[in-house]
Amino acid sequence: MGRRSSLRSTATERSRFGRRPRRTTALVGLVAFAGSMLAFAPRAVADTSAVSPGSLQLAISTNSPVLSGVASTYTITVTNTTTSPALGIQILNYLPAGMTLNNLNNPDVCSRTNKPLLASTAFNCTGGDLAPGATATVSFTATAAQPFLYLDNVQTTGIAGGVFTTNAVWLPIQVAPGPADIQVTGSASTGSPALGSTFSYTFQVKNNGSQAAYSVVFDDLLPPSLTLAGVATDTGTCSGGAVANSVHCDLGALAVGRQVKIVITAVAPATGGSITDTAAVSMSGPDTQPANNSVSVTVQPK
Repeated sequence: MGRRSSLRSTATERSRFGRRPRRTTALVGLVAFAGSMLAFAPRAVADTSAVSPGSLQLAISTNSPVLSGVASTYTITVTNTTTSPALGIQILNYLPAGMTLNNLNNPDVCSRTNKPLLASTAFNCTGGDLAPGATATVSFTATAAQPFLYLDNVQTTGIAGGVFTTNAVWLPIQVAPGPADIQVTGSASTGSPALGSTFSYTFQVKNNGSQAAYSVVFDDLLPPSLTLAGVATDTGTCSGGAVANSVHCDLGALAVGRQVKIVITAVAPATGGSITDTAAVSMSGPDTQPANNSVSVTVQPK
């Protein structure tokens, strides 16, 4: 008598895995392709094979959102839609390049194949029979390295309704930017610019997080008493903002530890008094330290 699987069955009779089916090779390998880094819509994703009565139904799903650098759990479900036992169920999965398999949650029936295809991380879940109408599930956790649109392929084989059958599904996984820590600091070339003179602010934008930050943006609306004279950056592009006397910079993606310098030139007013300028940064994805996303610099023209 074969050992009882840890795969969960929704039928009253639990799935019993007493034989190992013949190994088959799944011809899969459509690797991840790039999507726009500027428009991510993380959501729950799932895919189910199109089947006719009398075969095996295959589905795979994951929770929302899926973030880069954060492990997500995926569930694969196989259902016997026939009126007789399905024999020798085998599940094969090839993760796309750029995704790492962290954990197999059913280690008694699932194992890594050690035969990657197209730089994928592969695993299979072998053996097992399913009663009519029974459903078995396996799950795993995986992490995507970057925001991307990935395609995961999973295939199942077995004898269903007395016929060898195979089904495959592709799961599109839209991965959004994961957590990072963008910080902005700033200073003025002088704390007491002469009345009517030109001086400058220097701002440093840095990624202090553990992974890359994407779609980083810098904005500064100068106080009305100052006049914007110019802006320069060593990364990305800066220009006058949508509002008069403002600066907007698109800095793009910043690697871990990367720092960007932005220099804004301004003209002091003809009258004295304290002037405070506040600049802010933002990015796509969660920021682990939002308190350091803005900075204020005060000068007093004399």
